[in-house]
Amino acid sequence: GHTWQFSFWAAFGTFVGIFTITSIDKVYRTEMPYEGVEPPKNPTNPAPFYLIVLINSMAAVSAMLFSAFTSPLVQPRNIIVGHAVAGTVALCIDFLSNPRFTSDGAGCCLPHENIFTCCNNHLEAEGFVPRWITTPLAPSLSIAIMAKLGVVHPPACAAAVIYLEGDHEIQNMGWLYIVQPVLFDCTILIIVSVVINNLSKDRSYPLFW
Repeated sequence: GHTWQFSFWAAFGTFVGIFTITSIDKVYRTEMPYEGVEPPKNPTNPAPFYLIVLINSMAAVSAMLFSAFTSPLVQPRNIIVGHAVAGTVALCIDFLSNPRFTSDGAGCCLPHENIFTCCNNHLEAEGFVPRWITTPLAPSLSIAIMAKLGVVHPPACAAAVIYLEGDHEIQNMGWLYIVQPVLFDCTILIIVSVVINNLSKDRSYPLFW
């Protein structure tokens, strides 16, 4: 096992990384809604429409950054490109399995509605390919492309599944999902990791960009 000092830095860094993201997510939920929706009068309740910041897979990214920071799998290039690949694959596969893009889902959104405020009716139907097939296909294709490009980053596969299996708040983000929350969160975690991992003389991050 590792020393107590190593364990402390791993726990501290993971906490600060996720705390930074959850703090920003809290601000977006209560202070910065979009589509002209006013912030809620009760600050404990989230705004009905807001730009999502936190996704669950970032906990794994943060943990790896501070417990396996010497691994080539968690260097900035792998994190950013890996997530971009996984997000792109997920969005492309979504066209096959999301009935919003098929005749079955036609009309679930009113002509004047923005994709962000699109209704959730399309989640009850099926697309050309069943979701139970496309969901495992997304991480499989993602990891194959990452391996071919030399930018393997396993947690990125979780981000692909989160999109395909997410509720309408996630799926209605469309291509914005790749920028925020995915790459936005990755950038924050990389910055936090560069700062914290280099505070200790026994740590150094990144090994390469």
